[in-house]
Amino acid sequence: QCNSQLERAQQAVNFNQQWQSLLAIIHTSFGTYQEQLMEIRQEQKLLIHLDAIQNIQQSRLQCEQNMKQLETLATSGFTHSTKKESIRTQIR
Repeated sequence: QCNSQLERAQQAVNFNQQWQSLLAIIHTSFGTYQEQLMEIRQEQKLLIHLDAIQNIQQSRLQCEQNMKQLETLATSGFTHSTKKESIRTQIR
């Protein structure tokens, strides 16, 4: 009977050691998971920030192109108008 109690006690100790070891592994794994999750969140913020910058740059380029088209249109309209005025002056 003493041997069986000793055996059960040893099994309990072994179980407890395995349990503690597993808890330590889980704790470490969860800590790693949390760190990676935070890194991913930071990267997502950075990516969102980079997307916003790219969108702003794209909008700026589009605006510049529109302004150039407007300038070209205004210049060609002014040149056309000046030519008309020049022809009118010559006719008079």
